Amino acid sequence: KVSIHSLDVNNTMSVNQLIASLPKLDIAVNNAGIEGAVGDIINLTSEDYDILMNTNVKSLWLCMQEQIRWMRTHQKPGQIINISSVAGIRAFAESSLYVGSKHAVIGMSQAAAIEQIRHGIRINVVSPGAVDTPMLSRLFSKNMDTLSKAQPIRRLAQPQEIAEAIV
Repeated sequence: KVSIHSLDVNNTMSVNQLIASLPKLDIAVNNAGIEGAVGDIINLTSEDYDILMNTNVKSLWLCMQEQIRWMRTHQKPGQIINISSVAGIRAFAESSLYVGSKHAVIGMSQAAAIEQIRHGIRINVVSPGAVDTPMLSRLFSKNMDTLSKAQPIRRLAQPQEIAEAIV
């Protein structure tokens, strides 16, 4: 059985209540992210940083922390899959905050994986390339064709393909 939950992942109480209410937790997929402010790094603000990092990094940390706590408290091994991006592996101009946040997701997931494996909790990251989503359209509306051709598969990935990789 699969249950999908949508909530404000920046609200610690909401995250804690949701995870605590789950009768069973075998696998968790953490997939929250925004593109945030883009542009030259000198034009970005502390507020831009806080908004993006809170959504892309802190929220994932909150969810993962509670998921691990649930699994360890119930002594149930499990799997956590965090979604990053190719931007967590390769940088792009005018996207320093987004790229930094996706690098952070990978690093945090790797460190947590090393910590938690002794409890039977496996943590992995999926880092998709360009996926045909509204966020990508907002960022690359004028260059979608060029972006598509730059992908190894010569097109944008579809969200269903990423879901299948996770499964």
